[in-house]
Amino acid sequence: KEYNEDEVNHVASLAWSEAYINGARTVEALTAGVRTGLSNAGLNPDDYGIIVTTSGVKVTKRWLQDGIVVTKGNVTLEVGDLIQYNAGVTGYHGKWKVLGAEDGKLLIMATEDIGTLELYSFKGGTRSGKTYNYGLLDGSSKLNEMCSPYGHGIGAEGARSINGEDVNKLTGYDPTTHLVGSINQYGNKVTYSWTSGSKVNYTSTNGSSGTCVNVHSSGFTYIDFSTMTKTTVNVNANGMPTLTCSAYGYNIYNTTETPFAPKYQKAIETIIGEGTTHTGNYEYYDENDEVYYVPYSYTSYSDKYWLDSYFINTFTLRAAFGLLTISQGNLTAKELLGSASLYSAGELGVRAVVELSPNIIIGTKDDTAGWSYTI
Repeated sequence: KEYNEDEVNHVASLAWSEAYINGARTVEALTAGVRTGLSNAGLNPDDYGIIVTTSGVKVTKRWLQDGIVVTKGNVTLEVGDLIQYNAGVTGYHGKWKVLGAEDGKLLIMATEDIGTLELYSFKGGTRSGKTYNYGLLDGSSKLNEMCSPYGHGIGAEGARSINGEDVNKLTGYDPTTHLVGSINQYGNKVTYSWTSGSKVNYTSTNGSSGTCVNVHSSGFTYIDFSTMTKTTVNVNANGMPTLTCSAYGYNIYNTTETPFAPKYQKAIETIIGEGTTHTGNYEYYDENDEVYYVPYSYTSYSDKYWLDSYFINTFTLRAAFGLLTISQGNLTAKELLGSASLYSAGELGVRAVVELSPNIIIGTKDDTAGWSYTI
């Protein structure tokens, strides 16, 4: 049976009243009663945003994502559809595309960088005479700070940076399949210890073990992202860490790794751009020195930007720490700090994701704006 929102709210209100009569007084208990009431009426509570207080309940239809399809009631959109959104921020001339849904909200993504962010291993570090304003540990907060102004347009409830999970939902990539059996298998817990020769041994939960190639003459540096702290353990001192590998990377068009990619061209182009096709002929010579040509055609992608996803990479050279990125058609791990006191920098674009309210009304396509949807 089809219910409109008024009917759903009536069912929810009756369920709230029944829970209250039966002694429920906390938000948690009242919410449980409302969810039960919706289920008993043949409705899926997970399809709705349920706001319960100690004085009543309000239910709204939620935006839901299934692959590249995003729905709310009888409204269906696809990832990659253009949305006419005005953030009210001067200087941005790109468009906005549907990215997906999260927590009942519709997500749209900027098709161009809203700016660039330069990060170094640590804030205030100096290299080649240049001092860096932001370090690795500033990455997440700075990305979201830069994106925040774009979340104040009509229908918006906020804005943030795109992250690795957003990308994986569209490609179908499963990080737990990354490099299974190796030291840097996703989720592998690696324990480090000093050797007598000031090198570093490692053992891990998946059975891989060995010695890191790099000599750690100045100590072993590592990041604890749960507390956002950087620590250096001096040579042969106690306190060597156990680190869980969270690094991964893949070619977004690799059909063996990304089952959704070949099917969802429009969605993939939302992430990596439309690309540039290059054609021509390779020149070869046969045994008689006669020239012949073999045609070629390939597409390159120039989009490069940060993802709001920290990683730890536990590979045989050293441990490494950084942020995931999109770079030329790939999701890659950009190292900014190595355990062997290796420092690195990177300057990449920033892409904003705007969270639109579950209550927005999507209009019909407007062909004067490139077949984009109105809000």
